[in-house]
Amino acid sequence: APPGVDDPWLHLVMDLCGDEDAPARTDTPGSMTPLVQRVAFLKREVQLFSGLGGSELLPVAEILRERRYEPGAALFREGDPPDGVYIIAEGEVELRRGGEALSRLGRGAAFGEVAAFDAQPRTATAAAVTVVRGYTLAGKDLYKLAQRHPSIGLQVVWWMARIVREVTTREASLRAAL
Repeated sequence: APPGVDDPWLHLVMDLCGDEDAPARTDTPGSMTPLVQRVAFLKREVQLFSGLGGSELLPVAEILRERRYEPGAALFREGDPPDGVYIIAEGEVELRRGGEALSRLGRGAAFGEVAAFDAQPRTATAAAVTVVRGYTLAGKDLYKLAQRHPSIGLQVVWWMARIVREVTTREASLRAAL
């Protein structure tokens, strides 16, 4: 069972499916191992979803699309239409606005969730610094999940409220420093 995760449902499923750290056995038809590994990853390492239980994460894990980007490849560009949330499983992504680096994100980072809901163009460019393996969750799918599973919607609201609080706190600190 996943260390550091107190989720009886996930522990039971992992006991049935095997070690979540073992290589995914995608050669076995109908194998649940890759799906369960995604649930464990979301629960353990993606703060956007960390407040949800394993059974609540199952519908999220089912619709994630796996992606891979080479160094220098753009995941999306400033001004692009929104297409969903990005989650990094391996590698580093740099966010840039107007060519200026804003931040670097690594394993477990989720980003792009605001554009997934407000349907406004991307406000930054996200580019792979290293080889990046991750997942995307289409905005329309996230919206449907939030409607069907209120706990997922509330978790996303909590996440976005946390971001707003961090930004306003940072802004207040900058204004005080002037």
